Amino acid sequence: MINDIVQVFASKIIPIWKLLPLCLAMATWSLNSNHLSAQSVDAYEHYVRTSIDFQTVKQDGDWARKAFPSWTFMPWTHDWGIGYTDKSGQWCLEHGGNTAFIDHGGINTKESKTGRLDWIEKFNLRFYVDHAAGKGILHLWDGNKVKPHLEELHGVGVRPVPLNEVTESQLKSILEKNLRSV
Repeated sequence: MINDIVQVFASKIIPIWKLLPLCLAMATWSLNSNHLSAQSVDAYEHYVRTSIDFQTVKQDGDWARKAFPSWTFMPWTHDWGIGYTDKSGQWCLEHGGNTAFIDHGGINTKESKTGRLDWIEKFNLRFYVDHAAGKGILHLWDGNKVKPHLEELHGVGVRPVPLNEVTESQLKSILEKNLRSV
């Protein structure tokens, strides 16, 4: 590019000493633009690539498969629309599902008072009891419940129920009820 500019000026018979400032300006601009493009690399990407905090981790598939021979996949099925039938159990197994969950100790289905447990047992699934201790006593005050009181609070995540003997007794009662059903 600089050669092209020099040829244009040379063809007009301009003394070279008059071109020198222009050539220096072009060379400086060229060097600076290369410097800027090197700096335009994302700062976080540069940090990840060069920091001692991010180092290559040994990848040993044989060790991993020995240490973790299987995965437990526990989907949250609150809005489970396929039911607790033979067809849904087969679908779970065919798609790698090996677990189920019971919400608040509720094991009944439309067909049976013990339907979910029967289904879990039939398909040899692992399960957990979601909200075994209820959902209100230990739940931190957040979301819509806290919005009207933001001016009064110093932050969200407020525990509205104190952890004391009364709370402990309530929790034991809820746990016993929910786990007894299982």
